[in-house]
Amino acid sequence: MLLRRRHLLALLSTAVAGCGGAGERKPRETRTTAPPAETTQAPPGRRTRRQSVSVGNARSVPTFVTVAVEYDGATVFVESLDLVPGERRTVRTPIDREGRYDVVVETADGDRVTDRWAVVAGLDGLAVTLADGIGLIRTVRCAGDCRAFERGEQVDEPLVGDGSPRWYAPAQVVLRNPGPATGASLAVTLDDETLVDARYRVARGTQVVVPLTYRSGTYRVAVARAGDRVAGAWRVPEEPSRVVDVSTLAVGCGPANSQLRIENTDTETHTVAVTVERDGTAVYEERFTLDSGDSTAVVPVDESGRYAVRVRLDDGGVTRGTWWSCPPHGPATVAVDATGRAHLRQTGL
Repeated sequence: MLLRRRHLLALLSTAVAGCGGAGERKPRETRTTAPPAETTQAPPGRRTRRQSVSVGNARSVPTFVTVAVEYDGATVFVESLDLVPGERRTVRTPIDREGRYDVVVETADGDRVTDRWAVVAGLDGLAVTLADGIGLIRTVRCAGDCRAFERGEQVDEPLVGDGSPRWYAPAQVVLRNPGPATGASLAVTLDDETLVDARYRVARGTQVVVPLTYRSGTYRVAVARAGDRVAGAWRVPEEPSRVVDVSTLAVGCGPANSQLRIENTDTETHTVAVTVERDGTAVYEERFTLDSGDSTAVVPVDESGRYAVRVRLDDGGVTRGTWWSCPPHGPATVAVDATGRAHLRQTGL
């Protein structure tokens, strides 16, 4: 990676210093740091549409992050963002030529990733997601028309919200393709009203993002590819993103928060039986005997989504709850409290 770590850390420290103390941080404040003074040589590639960088915080805590892009040793773009949980911000860059660029993303708490960004015609940017790690993927955003759109109908603007949740970005359907380029059809309905009935061309190693709504509700989403089809309910805002892998038709809602903690804060020893179900099928079952003050953590699932958790305490009463293994929901905990009762708790929306 050509971009020097010392230089990026200097940018981070400068931006963070401008935000004041930890209790004074303004979540929506953006600070753009100008590139250094070296001459920037434009890539020799063909001109393309001006690229954007989208940065989303799938973590359950606010996160400060800096994104820097270089070409041939010269910095062409630097941006620092302070993102609250669930927030995604899109920033336009000056990059408008095809070529391979170096990218580094670093958070204020020290997470860092470097990668190469291949800018080509038909794509309009790079999506960065802050989760357990930092993910990067080339992307095209289909709000109205886009080059990935082949035919059909879709909403020009996301549906207006009902004002009930805290919206930092529209809920969206994401068609993600880790494999060869392919075509995929997407249909989305709400209360028998069709929002999207369209076909998209999804390039290799990219994602097509279709921002749809600020409105709470249960939507119906169907994706079809090469004669295969997957369909199901999409609950908004609990699932800010419905993510479909078009190579396998696996369905999720983003990076999974897949750890489940079991803790006993009672003064007595308890046996806790935990069952995790998805769509009515048990995917995990285990019993734990915990002394007073003990806790343990397990990873019962490896895919994001909505799970039902059933807890039986000391072979007695059963407690049920819903576990959203989806950003920006935080970790989930099965807790036995000081009254000797069990319950499921989770931070997030």
